[in-house]
Amino acid sequence: KILSTGNGKCNFSNSNVTPEKYNDPYFVSLFLDELTPTKLCDILSDLGLMYREDSEGRLYPYSETANSFLDVLRNSIKSLNITEKCNFEVNKIHYVNDEFIIENTRRQEIRADYVVLATGGKASPVLGSNGSGYSLLKPWKVKMTDTIPGLVGIKVEKDEITGLSGIRYKARVSLIDKKAKQKVYEESGEVQFKDDGVSGIVIMQIASMIARTNIAKSHSNYYLELDLLPDLTDDELINKLMKRRTTYKDFETMDFLSGIFPKVLGLLLLKKAKIDLSKHVEDVTNKEIIKLVSIIKTFNLTYKDTYGFDRAQVTIGGIDLGEIHKGNLSIKKVPHMYACGEVMDVDGECGGYNMHWAFTSGYIVAKNIIKECELNG
Repeated sequence: KILSTGNGKCNFSNSNVTPEKYNDPYFVSLFLDELTPTKLCDILSDLGLMYREDSEGRLYPYSETANSFLDVLRNSIKSLNITEKCNFEVNKIHYVNDEFIIENTRRQEIRADYVVLATGGKASPVLGSNGSGYSLLKPWKVKMTDTIPGLVGIKVEKDEITGLSGIRYKARVSLIDKKAKQKVYEESGEVQFKDDGVSGIVIMQIASMIARTNIAKSHSNYYLELDLLPDLTDDELINKLMKRRTTYKDFETMDFLSGIFPKVLGLLLLKKAKIDLSKHVEDVTNKEIIKLVSIIKTFNLTYKDTYGFDRAQVTIGGIDLGEIHKGNLSIKKVPHMYACGEVMDVDGECGGYNMHWAFTSGYIVAKNIIKECELNG
């Protein structure tokens, strides 16, 4: 999954890491100070990684290739004489006489004193996160919370975005509660239109928020509202379009929004406002302009579903945090077994926060195993 993060550029952390970036701020606050973004970068630098930070605080390898990041980690493993076993799909873990027997699908075994579950959740199963971590814990009846796709695109009614597939457009996006008639969440960012839905960071953030609050179970009560020109008030936009009506009076109405929106988006907006495309711009009425502005400022999309775990970047849910020791991330019901990363019910916003949690939790687990080994001789 390292190779896919940050669209292959490997957004491994963010300088703006805070507990509030995660679903359970209290739980993660117990650990984040142990491995700050600065400390993580220092460790990676010592391993040979050059990195850079973008304007949003996202941290990437200087090469902007995930392979560079992976190479650094694998070289470090090799230098420490650690055995790396690939194609060893674990399907059973037994704990017998204070020892783990780890068995794969071909009935091959590895014996170990400690086990760390770093299996990820269920997001992007093609990359390995297929929920196996949850199954491995079933013999010990470790409690799990419901798992839902997070940081994923949202499906909407197709006829609401006809012809927009492939368009990318910056907007202010709000999640609206129909019954309460109020905004539940709002964020600005680039929206990527697909044949049957929308994606982009802002959309994926909203999908995670929906999953966290179980809004998905009653999604018919909610819709997305896009303000396509958030820098202008309704009145400012009305005045601009009225002036434009005079300036472009001899143009056909289909070109009324040219230069403001991509052609296909402009045409869709005009159609939604039920403006006759065969007439000239000078014939557009004040009433039609007001209606058009309303549609531009509140471009509504019906929330239907997400694109599921296959396209999700993170899993909402996982090992119930009540099953985890808050001091060292060990699993209460299984001696010498630890969990780190996405397999737990911890998820963060888009922008390197989930990767940072993976490294932080891994760092905590490693420190505690080392401590236990030293105490046990």
